[in-house]
Amino acid sequence: MKKWPIIVIVVFLLVALATSFMKRSGGDRCALDATKIEPIYQVDITPAEGKTLKFCCIECSKKFLAANANRGKVSAVTVTDEVTGKRIDASIAWFVESSIVTNQSTGNKIHVFAEKADAEKHAKDFGGTIIKNPFERP
Repeated sequence: MKKWPIIVIVVFLLVALATSFMKRSGGDRCALDATKIEPIYQVDITPAEGKTLKFCCIECSKKFLAANANRGKVSAVTVTDEVTGKRIDASIAWFVESSIVTNQSTGNKIHVFAEKADAEKHAKDFGGTIIKNPFERP
């Protein structure tokens, strides 16, 4: 009897098990590039029609919005305050572009704060600048 069919079946089962394990143990993944999401940098975008999408950083969420600008309105953008970890609406957040990279693959340097004083402190400590809300529509 040939062994190759058994080997193929075993390899297939091992790949299926490994994939299943990675999905369960990996936590949330970015909707744009499947990068594991660090909760402190998470951005959620809820289209007017559709399910909320999670992103690993500001840069990925901006790329998604730019690529999907013609697909309809966004009903909500939620960001994470880096000080408290609380989820807040992007419209009330303070954004700072600084020297600290939050995501090596995207080079994101935009940080989010719920309080102006925290944003100013981060900007001062890390050579940054308070910037306008990157999700504001012109």
